[in-house]
Amino acid sequence: MFNRVMSVIPFESDPTENETVIKFCMNQNNLTPGRLEPHMEKIILTCLKILVDSRLVNDTSDDFRILTVKFIKNVVMQEEAHKQRLMALHQAMSPYEADRFTRFFAMVPDL
Repeated sequence: MFNRVMSVIPFESDPTENETVIKFCMNQNNLTPGRLEPHMEKIILTCLKILVDSRLVNDTSDDFRILTVKFIKNVVMQEEAHKQRLMALHQAMSPYEADRFTRFFAMVPDL
């Protein structure tokens, strides 16, 4: 079940589904470190969807976006390959998306 869900994220319909998946990932990372590793590309894309998708501006709270950035900084960015992938995606963003990305990242201090 876990692998099936992880293979189809990020979801495109209900924005709360992506929030639920990221919360689940946070819990899985705490319970079973390393379990997320094979799915990190999809997790990164889901996190970015939560942070920068203009269609979700009113559907996701800023508090959850900040929590998502904390997850990115504490889990995703601990591996250099994931950090590089995140930066490559950031460089490919539209100005609107890049601004939102930068704004939320600035709200969370580095480790």
